[in-house]
Amino acid sequence: MSEAVCLKDFKTEQDATITNYQCLVLGYGDRRKLHYEISSTTGHPHPSITANWAILGMLLPAMRTGKTLRCDHGVSALLLHFLRTDLQELLINFDPSLSRIDIDADALPPDLTVSKDIRIGTGFSAGIDSFNSLGVFCHSDTTSQLNVTDLFIFDVGAFGQHSSKSSRNSFTAAAGRTRSYADRLGLHAHSVTSNLADFYVGASELDFIRTHTLRNASAAVLFEREIDIYLYASAFSYREVDLKAKYALGHIDSILLSLITTTQLRFISSGAGSDRIKKTALLSNDKDAQHMLDVCVTPTPRRSTLVGVGRNCSRCWKCYRTMVTLDALGRLEEFRAVFDVDRYFQHREAIFSQVHHRGAKGSSIDQAAANLLLERGLAPSPPYTRRRSAGRSLPCAST
Repeated sequence: MSEAVCLKDFKTEQDATITNYQCLVLGYGDRRKLHYEISSTTGHPHPSITANWAILGMLLPAMRTGKTLRCDHGVSALLLHFLRTDLQELLINFDPSLSRIDIDADALPPDLTVSKDIRIGTGFSAGIDSFNSLGVFCHSDTTSQLNVTDLFIFDVGAFGQHSSKSSRNSFTAAAGRTRSYADRLGLHAHSVTSNLADFYVGASELDFIRTHTLRNASAAVLFEREIDIYLYASAFSYREVDLKAKYALGHIDSILLSLITTTQLRFISSGAGSDRIKKTALLSNDKDAQHMLDVCVTPTPRRSTLVGVGRNCSRCWKCYRTMVTLDALGRLEEFRAVFDVDRYFQHREAIFSQVHHRGAKGSSIDQAAANLLLERGLAPSPPYTRRRSAGRSLPCAST
């Protein structure tokens, strides 16, 4: 067995519309290639010249093996420093099953960004956090230089298995939505698809929700010579920072993101100063959000059979939580284009009970939504801590 996970034979290929990055991965299962494909409205004129994307993408899989992570292409000096020090300590604290490993790579001198003006990027999935991230500087009167200039969408595992047709179709639709929205706002749009998820299979510790920050960052750093700041939408507020919340890496994003900043690209935990209720209240008056909001966790093929293309299933736990919040805010009616509002009001008692139940089991976000409905006097009468309400149950479409 190889004593190291080796990243080598780095290649970048470009044509008029597509940029491909790839490298060979040795010592991690079968000999295979890691690849990323970029489609960009700018043509991606200044491709990355570092191995930051590969070493960020393969850090967690390598730490699962306990092997040295060896890279034969240069890494940004600041990132390499944190890879060898604080970043691993933070990740091991989050997941003690990981092992501290040696990082064998060379540091590259800084190669300053090419852009003369500040460019700020953020991911756009049409979810609550991404809408908030897009507007995070728009509500500041500091300077127009802080406005978002670029929208991104990445397929590094969020859409399911990379090789499946349904996953590819879902990502294609989501990428089209991002590009269309960027065009309307006068922003640049970029999509990145990768087989990175194939290197994360086989261990529950590497599930997407437990690894998403590093996966997405590995795609974002491909633009480190073009983007100055990347706003990473925070699902959890500073009050919810929890070094022991092992079910979701987002609980430590506000610490983690500063440690994966490269010499050229700064990552910011966007919206960590606001909780989910405030974010939802902010977007509730947004006409685009009222027709585009996408919070659903039900797989797209099943969702389309339930409610049609382009709508939330209105049955999964995340839809329930969002609808309860919008109901408490008095704004649910405005979201009929994306939610089955009639069904919600028909089953409001049972839906609230499920949200309250998830809150009682430890979900602070669900508890906040349930509490808000209680405060507004719209919640059903006690007892509402049980999953079953009035002798009936209302199963979710997805858990």
